[in-house]
Amino acid sequence: MVLLFIALDDFKPVNDRFGHGVGDQLLQAVAQRLRQRLHGGDRVGRIGGDEFVAMLGGPVGAEEALLPLHAAEESTLIHCADQAMYQAKAQGRNQAVLYAPVSPGAS
Repeated sequence: MVLLFIALDDFKPVNDRFGHGVGDQLLQAVAQRLRQRLHGGDRVGRIGGDEFVAMLGGPVGAEEALLPLHAAEESTLIHCADQAMYQAKAQGRNQAVLYAPVSPGAS
């Protein structure tokens, strides 16, 4: 299983400039596009703000973490995918990052 955390770049300015109604329409459009690309038992949902989570049967490009490679439990896998998302954001826009554990003492 692959868990993807997907965050929209620059979503807050859309809400600020055009209002929450337009922001909600944008979120619905993004959700629809994500659903159109699912296969079989894949699932996607919005977890809050501008963030979505997708559970997929096989690896794809995006911020991702793999079960059982990165975690034995789904809750830990969610944490790993979240960390990959923040690594991607730190690298700039339009990034895809596969979770990599940080060694103790690494900077």
